[in-house]
Amino acid sequence: MWYQNWERNNWMKAGRDPVMNQDLIKAIRARIEARDEKGTKTQFVWVKGHASDPGNHAADALANEGARKL
Repeated sequence: MWYQNWERNNWMKAGRDPVMNQDLIKAIRARIEARDEKGTKTQFVWVKGHASDPGNHAADALANEGARKL
């Protein structure tokens, strides 16, 4: 996964800047690992934004709903 390099580099990016939102990334990582332990596969798939993809529209709506609740 993409976060493994950051972890090896003490949560620093290639330019030696700290990785932003480490707390969120670590929480997501913990969830992924918990799913792995139960035999559930987690997969990330790139989807072009603003391209009339139903999944992208659904994710955008959920993100906006969550942001409004903050």
